[in-house]
Amino acid sequence: MIRGMTSSIPRLFREGYKQFSGLEEAVLRNCEAAIDVSEMVRTSFGPNGLSKIVINRIEKVFVTTDAATIISELDVEHPAAKVLCLAAAMQQREIGDGANFIMIFGGELLRQAQNLLRSGLHPSDLIRGYTMAEKKAQEFLKEAVIYEVQKTDLLDKDKLIIGIKSAISSKQYGLEDFLSKLVAEACLNSNPLNFNVDNIRSVKVLGGSVKDSYLIKGFVVETQPLSHTTFKEKTKVAVFTCSFESTQTETKGNILFHDSKELFNYTKGEEDFLHKIVKGLHEMDVGVIVCGEKISDIALHFMDKYHMVVIKLVSKFALRRLCRATKARPCVTINDVRLDDLGHINKVYTQEIGSEQVTIFS
Repeated sequence: MIRGMTSSIPRLFREGYKQFSGLEEAVLRNCEAAIDVSEMVRTSFGPNGLSKIVINRIEKVFVTTDAATIISELDVEHPAAKVLCLAAAMQQREIGDGANFIMIFGGELLRQAQNLLRSGLHPSDLIRGYTMAEKKAQEFLKEAVIYEVQKTDLLDKDKLIIGIKSAISSKQYGLEDFLSKLVAEACLNSNPLNFNVDNIRSVKVLGGSVKDSYLIKGFVVETQPLSHTTFKEKTKVAVFTCSFESTQTETKGNILFHDSKELFNYTKGEEDFLHKIVKGLHEMDVGVIVCGEKISDIALHFMDKYHMVVIKLVSKFALRRLCRATKARPCVTINDVRLDDLGHINKVYTQEIGSEQVTIFS
């Protein structure tokens, strides 16, 4: 019976499978996998940790010492190692720091567990021992607290800076005093009682130093407007996820024109259609148009006529954040734009930072 089952196993699973027999061997293999993944990030621990070059599945290159970035870009498939990676990712999401410590500490606990398993202890005894140690560690941690930030302190900038500084000092040692002030101001501008990490973004522009960084209450894009107008104050914003041009037919054909009058009449219909839409937006006090796809030259001509700021944003994530910042709703068609779909902005302008032109929604 057993001999027949063993011989049929190769036909049950895909090629490259591994088979483990016995509880101890399977547990030891799980420990080894988790230890191996913790060894990858061990040398990146601390402010003087070594950088890693990570090439992810789409061949994008990362050079970083941040364990959370390394773990997120690695395709870990082993279940035990993946549990350790998920614990580190949760730590990073909740606290913003300590992902590498979780990996190293978890790997070291399993390394010690390996020796105890080989000594003959049962896994349930180890679990019981680690549970007792966890309760004792919680007691020691409460005694070792130096500073505690209460929920009522989240609106106090000075107290918030002290709480943020420890997390920043492990990433940017020597710049924690300067950066913690910027981060605290950004958090206070982003509703700290109902905080969303995605509301705070950093734009990296070449030229200058970290000390030249400053906070903007609004949204910054690293593109220039397509229009001649680059400045608007106290105006409405329309965001389109579609292309801003006349409707294209699904089939292609050849058209024969006998004279220039026929050519003029052919394009006049398209011009009248786009002029009507742009004029309608102008009458709704729209001064800024943001489009996620192509903007035709004819539409751009009429937008310049009405002195509108026109920006093309290819990234869907950037469009989503801009909608959140301006309280606008993305329109999927250029027809039937309602007043409820429009957002509002105090000021839009371009600025040269380093050698790049950026557009700022303030």
